Amino acid sequence: MFRQKRNKSGSVSIQSLVKSRGCYKIVESIGSGNSEQEISTLMLKVRSVMKLLEGNFELFTDEEKSNYEHIISSIGNNQIQVIDPELIYGRLSDNIGYNRITNRLFSHLVITRLYI
Repeated sequence: MFRQKRNKSGSVSIQSLVKSRGCYKIVESIGSGNSEQEISTLMLKVRSVMKLLEGNFELFTDEEKSNYEHIISSIGNNQIQVIDPELIYGRLSDNIGYNRITNRLFSHLVITRLYI
């Protein structure tokens, strides 16, 4: 459980609480902020901590996640290239003699099969 507590100085502290024997104990102070932006940043951190405690592990915060989703959604199949297997197994397939076959799809299938 988390709470926001207004301090005498006017800042807001975000604290992690645990209920034990009917009383709440402060486990950890997440941080404090003076502006709404600082408080919302702390609340994003709280959500990440809560997801970890619940077992929902996420690699990125909500803001980072939306940025990465936007970038990934703008990528098309024609913009993706496989480089490493092509360099390594392409030479191997050429040495085997598959370079004489002009069908490019077949060449990619051979390289994929060698890679797997």
